[in-house]
Parts: sequence; structure tokens; C-alpha cells
Amino acid sequence: MEPALSRLHKKGQVSVLEVCNIPAGEIAESNGRAYPFAAQHNWEVSKKYEVFATPFAFYIGPDGKILATGVVNNDQHIQFLLSSVDERHQSAHHIDAAP
Repeated sequence: MEPALSRLHKKGQVSVLEVCNIPAGEIAESNGRAYPFAAQHNWEVSKKYEVFATPFAFYIGPDGKILATGVVNNDQHIQFLLSSVDERHQSAHHIDAAP
């Protein structure tokens, strides 16, 4: 999953921030990630967003609103999450353009 997220982040398609349950000192910075990561303390972020399955993704729009969520275990899951937002965005424009 990390290579797929790194590719998307490098292309500028999405901005990625990984929240880890591993203490920051145990995460190797040379692991090839092209995106930032943060360590959470006592499951703070997980509790706030009620997410305990990993890896889990939030697609956050430019306005800061969560547009889609889902488990992302592989490239196909990531693409499904991204396409679900694209489809909803396109249908919203289609509805807006209707007479």
C-alpha cells in the first residue's frame, strides 16, 4: 500500500498523512514513504474518528470536509475510494446543471 500512496502523493493527486499506532521512535524514516506520518498517543486519533481498523483512509476535500472513508488494504481499494469521490462529484455537477 505504501508504494501506491507514495505514487499518488508524488503526482500531487492527493496529500497523504499516515497516522501510526507505532511510537514515533520506532518508525524508520528511510522506509521509502514519500509522504509524512504521525504517531498517535493512546489511540487519540482513532478514538476521535471512531476508526480502529487499519489501514483506513479518509478522503478530505479542499474545504476540510470528509468526502469518503474506507479500508484501503491494496491499490484497488485506494482507487475505489478515489473513484467514489469522483463519481459523486460528477453526479453533483450533473444535478446542478439540470434545468
